[in-house]
Amino acid sequence: MFNLIHDRILSFYNNYISKNEIIKYSGLSFVVLFFIILTMKITVLIIFTLFKILYPITYFIDILIRIIILIISKFYNKKTLFGYYPLNQSRLKIFLDLDNTLIYSTFYKLPNINPILIYDNKYNIYKRPYLDTFLTTLYTFADLFIYTSSTQDYADKILKVIDKKGIIKKKYYRQNCINYQNRYFKDILKLNSSLSNSDDLIIIDDNPSIYLNMRENIIPIKFWAGEQNDDSLLKIKNIIKTYYNSGDENIKEFIKKTISYDV
Repeated sequence: MFNLIHDRILSFYNNYISKNEIIKYSGLSFVVLFFIILTMKITVLIIFTLFKILYPITYFIDILIRIIILIISKFYNKKTLFGYYPLNQSRLKIFLDLDNTLIYSTFYKLPNINPILIYDNKYNIYKRPYLDTFLTTLYTFADLFIYTSSTQDYADKILKVIDKKGIIKKKYYRQNCINYQNRYFKDILKLNSSLSNSDDLIIIDDNPSIYLNMRENIIPIKFWAGEQNDDSLLKIKNIIKTYYNSGDENIKEFIKKTISYDV
């Protein structure tokens, strides 16, 4: 009798749980809920196998449990509820450079485009194509930081224009860099010791060589000098979104196999 129960449970796992990838990406809350429902399923199997009673009721309970398990797992496997609210995956941390990554600053005016800001009455500041959708999309599942070697006054005035909604969580400036022979290097660990966990950290910079650590977390972006046909931010946004939706836990391996151009 118990062998029959064992076979039924094993068949349920192989033909339903495993086949539908129910526990492909399981957070703690899902595991608890899943095993509560699975216990109900096993109880129904035992009652039906041992006593062979209440067949119509157990049949419909069995179907209902299968549907509930499948729905819950689909939400968790996609990591979103109704395609928007994150469920079982922590937010990424994304560090963004400013000059030649998000904006372009020049003494000269570019043709056929107006600057978003004229800093200090001499620097024309231009916004990189797709910047708005880049920031708003990443913000849905990531905490965004600015790490620039520019001065604080300069950076803040630009960020006030390009980040009117205030979605940038924190900003780091020249004073947060390391000055060595008149060159500014970026040290992520100097900013906050808690950032030593690099599993959920991504750096986007047009000059990766100035980073003293966590270079494997860098997604390099092409140096931008005002070209209006540039779509680098759009491509990188899609790369990061693919990573987040994939459930891949190793960001370094993902970057290594995904980025096709040299760092």
